[in-house]
Amino acid sequence: MAEDEFEDIVDEESGEVTGFRRKGRKEPERAASEISESGSHARESSEELDLDSREHEIEPEESRERPRRSPDGWAPESHDSESESGRLRRAGNVVRESGRTGAAIHAFTQSSRQVFANVVFVIVTLGLFFFSGGFLSIWLRLGLVGVAVILLLFMNAPGLRQVIQNLWGGENRNVLRNTVVIFIIGLIITLAGYFSGMFSAFFAFVITLVVTIIYVLLHLDVKHGRINFLYYLAPLVLMTITAWVFGSPWAGIVGLLAGCIWLGWEKQSIGVAVIVGIVSVVLFLVILSLISVEEEPEEGKVAVDPNSRFGRMIALQQELWFRFIRTFRDVPGRIKQFGQRQVAIYSEDIQIGKVDKYAVKKMGLFLDNVGTDSKRVFVPPEQPGRFTEPILVYGELSLEGFEDSAPVNVRITCHAENLTGNVSGLVRPDDSFVMVHGDPPIDIGCVINPRDLSDGQYMIVIDVAFNFKTEAYMRGYFMEQTRLRAYTREKTDPLAEFGISDKDPKAVFTSGPVGIGVGLGSLPVPVAEDMHGPTVKITVEDLWEGRLGNVESFSFKLPPGLAVTAIEGKNRPGCDSACGTSDPCICALQRDDIDSLFSKKQEIAGISTLRINTDVKDAAVLLGNAPLAIRNIEVAASYTYNLQELVPVAVYHERVQP
Repeated sequence: MAEDEFEDIVDEESGEVTGFRRKGRKEPERAASEISESGSHARESSEELDLDSREHEIEPEESRERPRRSPDGWAPESHDSESESGRLRRAGNVVRESGRTGAAIHAFTQSSRQVFANVVFVIVTLGLFFFSGGFLSIWLRLGLVGVAVILLLFMNAPGLRQVIQNLWGGENRNVLRNTVVIFIIGLIITLAGYFSGMFSAFFAFVITLVVTIIYVLLHLDVKHGRINFLYYLAPLVLMTITAWVFGSPWAGIVGLLAGCIWLGWEKQSIGVAVIVGIVSVVLFLVILSLISVEEEPEEGKVAVDPNSRFGRMIALQQELWFRFIRTFRDVPGRIKQFGQRQVAIYSEDIQIGKVDKYAVKKMGLFLDNVGTDSKRVFVPPEQPGRFTEPILVYGELSLEGFEDSAPVNVRITCHAENLTGNVSGLVRPDDSFVMVHGDPPIDIGCVINPRDLSDGQYMIVIDVAFNFKTEAYMRGYFMEQTRLRAYTREKTDPLAEFGISDKDPKAVFTSGPVGIGVGLGSLPVPVAEDMHGPTVKITVEDLWEGRLGNVESFSFKLPPGLAVTAIEGKNRPGCDSACGTSDPCICALQRDDIDSLFSKKQEIAGISTLRINTDVKDAAVLLGNAPLAIRNIEVAASYTYNLQELVPVAVYHERVQP
């Protein structure tokens, strides 16, 4: 190499010569930093660096020369392994890696912006659609939605010409070929069902259409990233068709989840799938709410003939989604109640019992076989002498109890309910009667005049109230306090010493709609003369799907030797004078006491707990001269319970033909 091809590299701070370089070239580090400033030019710059480095191919070590300082300038000698070309190669690699990272970040940012723009656009469009109802007709509003769909298509595609080219070019040929094959196979299956009669040809055709459309929408977008808006509509289409074909909102939810899972898998983004799922549900319910099967539809709704195939489909979906929404309307409250219950159990604020294992059958009043002959009622125009068929919802009542059980008083009410109000019905054969153990089942019915109802979806609610009684007992362990302290000092479990395996006994209650739990705290309970006794906690919990009404009577019995000092802070209401003696202590609360102490204690829905403070009045009687005494605590509660059954019914008033 010629001597005049190189120049000194001078440190700007110290002024010392730190190396050499070709004349006219920048330092590799500075070149790399300047090149990497723009991610879009990363590949181009790295290629230039590769060409540069190839000009300075490193020769074998024995033949390489490196310029060395001489009195009159630089003289070429062998190069070091850390030559300029090596540094340039490493700089090029860094630039290429930074270019890839920048491109990935840029693509992610662009995708996120696109999804965000789509979501904002849909929200704005829906807002305009709803708020324009007062001054625009339904057709103009639907036209606005159509324009929004076209705009979304343009937002997500580079242009209609390019979209059409993408549909017919490259790998899309295989997609279209497979689409035709799928549709032909489905059509053959449909024709086979039509001529053989083995299955519904209509059902097979709808499934074929759904599979074909979803295949096209998914694969065209996955391959080329085009027609994103149609692709995002795939979960909505799948939810709508499956809900229609299978006649259940659950099928629609499953279809929606399937579409969103596929979308998230292909896009590698859970956030996109969640956003699309939410928008799909909103759009589905909005579209469903805009269609009316009523005789005089509300302003802003599209009227559909309820006798047509499309009208029956819409009516079915409105009915099912109304029931679906009604069922899950109280889900937040139920979740809150469940959480409160678990916290209360953990903190021992409520006590949990168990059903008697020897109970061979469920006890209580049961309402079974509830239904109606027609879930769609068409009301003809009112004419003199023309009879209107009433809405009839029927059921069967049966009683299971003990042979010595008290008679059960039954009261029945019924009404038709929608989101705006209730309409009462008549109960047949009677709305109040008495049943005893051994009576045969009784058929009941609820009759409602359909002319009292407007068009729409209703729930016919049958409510059955009856009185019942639940009894419970719990086994408790008691030990003299000095003896218990000795076991504690020796770190010995006293219950294990006496061979007791059930160290945390639960209350056992009779079968029925209500459960009873009892707690004594830590066992065994220490006992000494004239000391405070255990705090007894009694919990009453609603176990069935109905509703616990008024508690009519409540009583409990404590072991002899214990006396009740207070119940929820009140001075022993309803307790007899035998408490604290050799006889059991029995407390029977009066109705006023129940209202003040029990009914108002429902801190958690369906669960009430009473706290009973006691004193030890006679330790010898309580222990019975035994080192470990086993005593029972008994509880009995009489109450009113309400059963409820729902039957969906759709009412349509036939239009008068002109």
